[in-house]
Amino acid sequence: MDLKTEPPLRPGVGVGTVGNAGLLGCTSANCAACQKPIREKYLLKALDQFWHEDCLKCACCDCRLGEVGSTLFTKANLILCKRDYL
Repeated sequence: MDLKTEPPLRPGVGVGTVGNAGLLGCTSANCAACQKPIREKYLLKALDQFWHEDCLKCACCDCRLGEVGSTLFTKANLILCKRDYL
């Protein structure tokens, strides 16, 4: 499953869902947050980038957003949880 985005309500604002990119094949991807290789069997994909489960966090409160299917929000290039977005 890939990130599903809805049309932004206004420029620079978006809503998405964390998706599971599936099995990692022979190639390795680097985490968008820590830049380290993702060596786990599964990886997350959000905002067209790959993430470790523990690295996908709200930019304001640091709560984990890595659950598959959880909603994340973007504003001014920041990834936010629903509480901090509102």
